[in-house]
Amino acid sequence: MMSTSYPTDLPQVPADRWNAKIEGVLNVDHGDDMNHPHITWSIEASSQDEAERRALAVQHYDYQDDLEGARAEGLPAHAGGQFWFVTIILRPYR
Repeated sequence: MMSTSYPTDLPQVPADRWNAKIEGVLNVDHGDDMNHPHITWSIEASSQDEAERRALAVQHYDYQDDLEGARAEGLPAHAGGQFWFVTIILRPYR
């Protein structure tokens, strides 16, 4: 399974925001004494790539986060569905 790394072409965020919703936020230490924010979104999309790019676009639109070095990894919410869970891993901070 591939992931999408920023920078990438981000789509325009529509008014319905693809029904995106934050499902969880964690700060994870990967053993380097740095906090790696992990933000998990649920979002409508027809493919993993589309879900990852949409989640990055909503994250950028809603929070104007610096996405440099961010990575998005998507998994289907359920088999055959149009919703995906996408975890965005932001650049670490101390």
